[in-house]
Amino acid sequence: MNIKAEALKAYLDADVDPEESRYGDNTFDIHGQEWLVLTEDEADEAVYERILEDLWAFRPEYLQNWTETPADILQGMQEKLCEKATPIVRRLIGEDNLDRFVADAVGADGRGHFISGYDGNECDMGDFYGYRLN
Repeated sequence: MNIKAEALKAYLDADVDPEESRYGDNTFDIHGQEWLVLTEDEADEAVYERILEDLWAFRPEYLQNWTETPADILQGMQEKLCEKATPIVRRLIGEDNLDRFVADAVGADGRGHFISGYDGNECDMGDFYGYRLN
């Protein structure tokens, strides 16, 4: 069994082998629960990618502080363009500010908020971090 599967099994005190229902290197299914298990570096990379993909979905008031664009304009753009607003928001934030933006968002809400599609939690599994996806 791989060490990520072992960590998940121990964390959940599961009686099944997550390796048997493995989707990929990092994703496992236990009793119908899909889990993502990552190292610290993998979690940092995953949250960075997720935030950059979902820039359009941030609260307009939060984006206003980073873009100097009025919240009502941002909200209108979000409502009209949805995901297609992401490249615009990225340009408004500025490439030089993306690292700070991500760090600020993670500092405010935690990695789990962005990675876990189920409950927004990050589960400390010792050397790994787990995120329930469904």
